[in-house]
Amino acid sequence: MSEGVAAHYNDGLVAATKPVRVTEYGAELAIHAEDGSTIATWLLSELRIVGQPDRAGSIVVCRLAEGARLRIDDPGLAALLLARAPNLHRDPYARGVATRTVALASIGALVSIAVLFRFLLPLFATQAALMIPAEVEARSGRWMADAVVGIFAKAPNPTCESPAGKAAFDQIAARLEAVAQLRLPLSLRVIRVPLVNAVTLPGSQVIFFSQLIAQATSPNEVAGVLAHEIAHAELRHPTETTIRVTATSFLVGLLFGDVIGGSTAAGAAQAIIGASYSREAEAAADARAVELMAAAGYDVRPMADFFEKMARVEAQTPVRTQSWFASHPAPLDRAQKIRAAARPGAVALPAPQWQALKAICDTPK
Repeated sequence: MSEGVAAHYNDGLVAATKPVRVTEYGAELAIHAEDGSTIATWLLSELRIVGQPDRAGSIVVCRLAEGARLRIDDPGLAALLLARAPNLHRDPYARGVATRTVALASIGALVSIAVLFRFLLPLFATQAALMIPAEVEARSGRWMADAVVGIFAKAPNPTCESPAGKAAFDQIAARLEAVAQLRLPLSLRVIRVPLVNAVTLPGSQVIFFSQLIAQATSPNEVAGVLAHEIAHAELRHPTETTIRVTATSFLVGLLFGDVIGGSTAAGAAQAIIGASYSREAEAAADARAVELMAAAGYDVRPMADFFEKMARVEAQTPVRTQSWFASHPAPLDRAQKIRAAARPGAVALPAPQWQALKAICDTPK
């Protein structure tokens, strides 16, 4: 492959992807930027597939235990990798016997604590969350995110992936992620669910329900909610809460992998969505969200506007719905604190991109 084939590359640090060209040299793949410079060289033996090939035959691959991703739409190169990459279908987060042994030992210790102190474990959730290896947290987060999609999104094509809308959302997310201090790269999805909700799961997995975007009247309202969710991920609140509300079953699932972890993912996902963070955790996420918005150059005041608007909607709803605000206390008080701390800033998206984000669910996956 002298000239290479077109592909899309994500460095695992920001949400945005960029077009690249990929050439194959025997046992290696070389990834080149549009200017011809080499971004990375990956050994075929290091490649791991992420998910499964889609209907068009496109595949996403990563290098062993790294966050970067390469989407390959060319059927010839995809078929070549499926045939020649010897470890393609192995666990992408398996770093070898030593790391796996350490990870299992760590989780084994947590399971022992859960068995011996079943009712005391919630008191130690903060410390337990810090002990979980990053690759284990990433894997459990993906299980739970897939479970959320399965539980709530009943449409034939549950994920909203209009290219223009996804690019617009990635543009907002990239600036916020660049100023955050996330342990793992942000994974952002929008799913077709008629509820005003967004949820953050372990492993920096953030899911927006489509109705939240539909109810927003400016891109900075969406950016504010996303900043709040990123703040929860940065502060490790989802992992801590998952341990607190699921205790033994979650930790045993992490220990034994897909066999048990996959079956407990749905229960863990439902538990964390139904759980409420403490007042202190919410205040910390609000304060950090304001910092992230300011660091990204975004105007924070629409975030307070959104809180106030949705508080009025909630007050007029006779039945308590499973919305983002139903699980977040005192939105009017929080809106006042955010407004007091806010600084003027830029609009998160120009009008055309904002309209594209609003229409992110219009094009089927």
